[in-house]
Amino acid sequence: MMNTDRPETKGFATPLDRFAPWILAAAIIVSAVVAMHLGRGSTFTGDEMVWIVSSPGMDLSTALQSHGGHLQLIPRGIYKLMLETVGTTYWPYRLLTVAAMALLSVLLYRYLVRRAGPTVALVPSILMLFFGADALHVIRGNGFTIIFSIACGIGALLAIERRDLKGDALACFLLVCGVATYTLALPFVAGVALALLLGRNWKRLWVPAVPLLLYTSWRIWLQATANLNSNSTVHLSSLDDIPRWIFDALSAILSAITGLGYGFTNTSVAGPDDLIGPLLAAAALVALAWRLSRGSIPRSLWVSLAIGFILWSIQSLASDPSLADYRAPSDPRYLYPGAVVVFLIAGDLVAGMRWTRAAFTVFVAVAAFGIASNIAQMNEYGKANRTADADLRRFVTAVGIFYDESGGHRVEPSSEPVVVENTDLIGAVLATMAQRPYGGIDYSLSEIASRPQAGRLDIDETLAGYQAVELSKGDPGAKRCRMLEPAAGGGYVAKLPSGEVTLKSGRFAGIARIGRFSSGEPIVLGPVPARSIRGVSTPEPFEGPRWRISFSRPGLKLCSRTAPVGPGESASTDRN
Repeated sequence: MMNTDRPETKGFATPLDRFAPWILAAAIIVSAVVAMHLGRGSTFTGDEMVWIVSSPGMDLSTALQSHGGHLQLIPRGIYKLMLETVGTTYWPYRLLTVAAMALLSVLLYRYLVRRAGPTVALVPSILMLFFGADALHVIRGNGFTIIFSIACGIGALLAIERRDLKGDALACFLLVCGVATYTLALPFVAGVALALLLGRNWKRLWVPAVPLLLYTSWRIWLQATANLNSNSTVHLSSLDDIPRWIFDALSAILSAITGLGYGFTNTSVAGPDDLIGPLLAAAALVALAWRLSRGSIPRSLWVSLAIGFILWSIQSLASDPSLADYRAPSDPRYLYPGAVVVFLIAGDLVAGMRWTRAAFTVFVAVAAFGIASNIAQMNEYGKANRTADADLRRFVTAVGIFYDESGGHRVEPSSEPVVVENTDLIGAVLATMAQRPYGGIDYSLSEIASRPQAGRLDIDETLAGYQAVELSKGDPGAKRCRMLEPAAGGGYVAKLPSGEVTLKSGRFAGIARIGRFSSGEPIVLGPVPARSIRGVSTPEPFEGPRWRISFSRPGLKLCSRTAPVGPGESASTDRN
């Protein structure tokens, strides 16, 4: 039986109750410092790069484009504003995620405090500030989309509890904002509708109807304009897989919340690979069945259960069965929203219950371990992310140089919106991230020079691959030649002139190597036999150093048919 919308709060009273808001505020500050510190060295994700490439000259039609099946009008608009003001300096975008986490934590606390008391509500609210099991959405800029949409949903649930016009208007506004940010707000739209139906508040159903109508209109517009891009397919064949998905998702979420899977077993990239999660999920389902059997169920429990069921059903139906390992229920990207919903359900389950000291002690101990292990996972992700993003910036640097030099001039950045399909991500997005009018994420010449040798070598190898700097047949008619000169560290070296150059070896065979930004000439072009002819071609550098070539033995000449062999260098005629 349902007996009330707002059950009597009991929970577990402690002397910390009156200080709980201040403790939460302190935790928010600490989490902001931790997230910003552990995420240092990050740069934009692939999703964010799509928004950046689409932002110049962006109109409403561009902003309404589907991205992986999601309406992201608000993130695109915010990024457009930030790009115009702060450019591609990344930390302000990460701060956006930190602010969204703080908002969600406060709203989650407000939701739980009405059901379990201040001290109990404090624990999960703090844990979600350090949820390193889904570190991608905690320390990267695009985490804002996930977290803000969920925060809007929680805010809407709180607003309708006011039972007045102002509360309903606020709830409707928040749901519209949530839906315009990410699809994760849709389960909360359904949850608000169910709450009003259970309360027989027929006249208030306009609250969820407005965002649902707007979202439906957007989907119809996408179909009519053929703007629905890939990764937005619903797989109806996965309908019968929903129960399994829910159980596996619950297993991964509870393992992540408690940190037990991470702390005591190996954690894979796709989540905990252990029996702890399933055991926790089974125990949670038993507890749910026991609570339902006792009766006096608050309406809000049915609402939070419905939100969870719809959330996990959407995830299951959107996951391609042929890519089961890629989008599994335990994928970290699903853990943050799932954990929030689990806490909403748990709050409604324990609403009105009085806790024993032993139960509260166990709850705090498990949560403390969970927070510690999640911070450890944030740290690990941060370290791995710094390495990966440094690789990405080097790649973008090399591609930017390639585009400039293949055109013979600095490529002008596009001022028009660029529609990017996922299949064109590398070519259309990464390549242009060095050419945006807001500033790219590529390294400047001074930054390249300050990179360690391994980083500069990586740029050289990528650039050599794009520019096809390799040995070819060569031109036997090339007569204007100069000899490579002895190098201080051994071998023979010269700067490569632009264009097609012929290599003529003497009576010694050797190995030809090249380098540009790296120290020495570490990239092997290949062997050059004695008294043979080979060719190599490099474009005119737009800025920065030329390619250098070295040879392990004396006698190698750089020759061309008519052009000088090097800028400002004398040439002799080869009579051989």
